Amino acid sequence: MYMNLRVLEMMWTQVRQLKNQQAMIDAANTVIDRVQDFGMRFGDVETSMNDTIKKIAKLKITTADSGASIITAARNLLKAGAKENKKKKSLAEMDDSMFIEADATLC
Repeated sequence: MYMNLRVLEMMWTQVRQLKNQQAMIDAANTVIDRVQDFGMRFGDVETSMNDTIKKIAKLKITTADSGASIITAARNLLKAGAKENKKKKSLAEMDDSMFIEADATLC
């Protein structure tokens, strides 16, 4: 009788161990699935950030201190007699350093 009880105890121990192993495998699969989701989302964010940086670079062309920029065009209008709004930042104060500071905050 003692031997039968001992065999039953060993069987129950093995059943519990199998349940624990299955729970660990399920948890591992969940972790792997979530890591894969994170990797995909991280890649999407990285792609979006790179696109944003490219768009900022294109935008900086239109705000350059010289060349075919909106600031150059506005300064030419000032030379021709147009007037600035005194309540706003002067075009004379706008230069590449202003946009470099904005660029540095993105990095």
